[in-house]
Amino acid sequence: MMSDERHCYAFARPSVTTDIAVFTVDNAQLQILLIERKEAPTGWALPGGFLQVGDRRTELAVARGEPPPKQNFDFSLEDCARRELREEAGVSVGALHQLGAFGDANRDVRGRYVTVAYWAFVHKSQHRPKAGSDAKSVRWCQVSTLPGLAFHDHAYIIEQARGSIASQHLDTALFLDLMPQRFTYPEFHRTYQIATHRTIDRSSLHRRVLPLLRDAVIEDARSHLAAPRGAHRPPTMYDKARAVGATAAGAVAARTRS
Repeated sequence: MMSDERHCYAFARPSVTTDIAVFTVDNAQLQILLIERKEAPTGWALPGGFLQVGDRRTELAVARGEPPPKQNFDFSLEDCARRELREEAGVSVGALHQLGAFGDANRDVRGRYVTVAYWAFVHKSQHRPKAGSDAKSVRWCQVSTLPGLAFHDHAYIIEQARGSIASQHLDTALFLDLMPQRFTYPEFHRTYQIATHRTIDRSSLHRRVLPLLRDAVIEDARSHLAAPRGAHRPPTMYDKARAVGATAAGAVAARTRS
């Protein structure tokens, strides 16, 4: 009789990777972070790489509840995605959103690799991408004019990520990650429209985002609220960290009520 162990490993095990589509808005354009690969397949690609796993003994130990190694080991797919993004592009992101798994046989000329893709938002002022690891260079590219990509399905992954963003347009808190540390509502409105590829009435969006912004007014800007309305009234400034904090508090409250 075949042992349980042999049965578990009787099938081919393709390598697992992660890829990350990092978006920003600049010059009224949606842009994406791409790396230029040093090794074959050469060309431009999403930041990403292989899931780091331990030897069989280590993997079994972690599966049984022992602490994972502190180095050269990805406990989760998200850990892998964040590490690869740091190593290849020098960027750390806040929220990562899992897009899905992609494993067509022709996606990589080197063999059968299954990738789990993620997307994230950042603001350029808070990140300075720098090529590292196996990347020759790194740059922001307009989504509307992508260069030739090294992997068969990276353009499709980017397209799917944009679709995921558009489908979540009602979750306005997601779009706070596109803001600088201090921002105005008109800036949020413009960026939101570019990211979602939608046209939306300013007042309508403001009603949805107001609960996140109400407690994020910057103190030295509060005097603007009492100023008469008019062409010379400065826009109210909001603090991104406090707006994100309001989002987290709201999510906790919602879970508590449920």
